[in-house]
Amino acid sequence: MKAQHELDDAYIKQDRVRVQSILADDFTDVWDDGFTKNKQQDLDSVTDPDDRHFEFTPFGSVVRAYGGIAVFIGSLHSRGHYKGHDYEENLNELDVRHREGGGWKLVASQSVMCARQPSQRQTAHSSLHSD
Repeated sequence: MKAQHELDDAYIKQDRVRVQSILADDFTDVWDDGFTKNKQQDLDSVTDPDDRHFEFTPFGSVVRAYGGIAVFIGSLHSRGHYKGHDYEENLNELDVRHREGGGWKLVASQSVMCARQPSQRQTAHSSLHSD
């Protein structure tokens, strides 16, 4: 959970260097509609002035460690601002980390919307595929 909080805090503070140190080089992020980002794409979004994160609040989270691998399963409430619109969303999330150099690197993340409500974020997210 500490590693998750560190990553969330780095996104909120738009700390690209910290996010880079947490993500594994082969990091893959898959969204509920199949949109996929790699480490470089995720890093580019960290300092994007049109994409700000204000809050990440986990709930119902479970972390299991299996030697040098940790699996995070849980839900997350987030608030942010994307391309001129505020949004709130609830996500079910699955993260996989591996132990490296005394810390945990995020290798893979998959998010699925839960309690879906119409939002500007969803509309903007969908338009990312047509760029």
